[in-house]
Amino acid sequence: MLEAIKLAALDALDRENMSDFCYGTVTGINPLRIMLEQKIELTEQFLSITQRVTDYEISGRISLQGSSEYSFLAEVKNHLCVGDKVLLCKAMGGQQYAVVDRLAGEE
Repeated sequence: MLEAIKLAALDALDRENMSDFCYGTVTGINPLRIMLEQKIELTEQFLSITQRVTDYEISGRISLQGSSEYSFLAEVKNHLCVGDKVLLCKAMGGQQYAVVDRLAGEE
């Protein structure tokens, strides 16, 4: 009986499709729009953006041999552009997508 319950639970989770990865193409920036490979266009309200696809600042210290220590602040320009191919992770239920990263070698 316990084994039957376990199998039923696993089957229900499999049907629920809790999360999934998919691919998309950026079709607009302001507001952000991404066309999924299934030809569904997502708007900003359905997208969560990770730092990997935004502009951000980093700070740090550099110590050169026999020299003083230097502090720096650098801006990383990594925002999405129209035409970028991206990897998305679909949350359970398919209502929210996280834009994980830009695909390598894509322009």
